[in-house]
Amino acid sequence: MMRAFSAGRWPTGLFHSLLALVFLNLLASCAGGTKVLSTGTATSANTPPPITLVEMKGLPPAKTEMLTAYMAEAAGKRDIAIVQGSFGEGYRLDGTFKIQTTDKGIVLAHHWTLSDGKGQQLHAFSEQEPAGVAAGDPWAAADAELLHRVAETAANDLARRLSELGFATKPAPHS
Repeated sequence: MMRAFSAGRWPTGLFHSLLALVFLNLLASCAGGTKVLSTGTATSANTPPPITLVEMKGLPPAKTEMLTAYMAEAAGKRDIAIVQGSFGEGYRLDGTFKIQTTDKGIVLAHHWTLSDGKGQQLHAFSEQEPAGVAAGDPWAAADAELLHRVAETAANDLARRLSELGFATKPAPHS
């Protein structure tokens, strides 16, 4: 063994034993510790309740179906559950939509109201999205891209408000 040290080499058995001890020590320190290993934003806030998308007044049925799917996707990226049906103490989200033709083109105005399970309004917000142009029916300008933008805008606003209410939400993902 002394020849191995004088030659600059570690005996294989000793090396493996030391490596195993270091590994076991590392595991032991992780198992009983209370430190968070992540340097990310550890939050003590709770998960937002499920939000039922109840009504979307003024939106044609095909657009309602598309927007419902886009809302669930956009909200999910922010740890918010948009659901169908009633979920006890969950929240409800109602939307009102109006498409307008202006001198700059078609604009989709949308107004949202977030209420708690007892019907008390928690938040209301309105936005307008440029919809481009359409010949004939102005709703033809409300394409998938526009409805994605509406969903992302609404999800951002919901995440901000839910965070203010003490719920854990993720920030808007970067595009």
